[in-house]
Amino acid sequence: MSKTYIGHGFVLRENPWEAEIDPIATGKQLRSKRLAYHLTQQSLSDLICEYCVETASRIAISGWETGRKTLSLNHVVFLAWLYNCTIDELLVRFQGSDSDGPDGAGAARPLLFPLVFSAPTEAGRCQTGEKAA
Repeated sequence: MSKTYIGHGFVLRENPWEAEIDPIATGKQLRSKRLAYHLTQQSLSDLICEYCVETASRIAISGWETGRKTLSLNHVVFLAWLYNCTIDELLVRFQGSDSDGPDGAGAARPLLFPLVFSAPTEAGRCQTGEKAA
């Protein structure tokens, strides 16, 4: 499948596995971040259920960390806020020589647009700069 460049080096693809995100390496990164904050999978699940828009069980978190399951964008945004890091620090790309972009940058392209995070609201929902509906 050919790539469609949509500006600033970002790539739109039809299939999620072509997004160049390595599920195994991303899972290891998620586990590393969780352990750095001394959280168990169950305690992380409890935090997600309390403060995030979507819930996640301990089993779902285990699936993320082993690369068997893909976490949602809501979960990625919440974990980036929780761990005080960028989304690019959580998601790991496949290492390759993909340099066929218009700028030849290949693997140096960022994954997503930067997001600005705010603290959880009184209702206990994490926001990304806009009021919850």
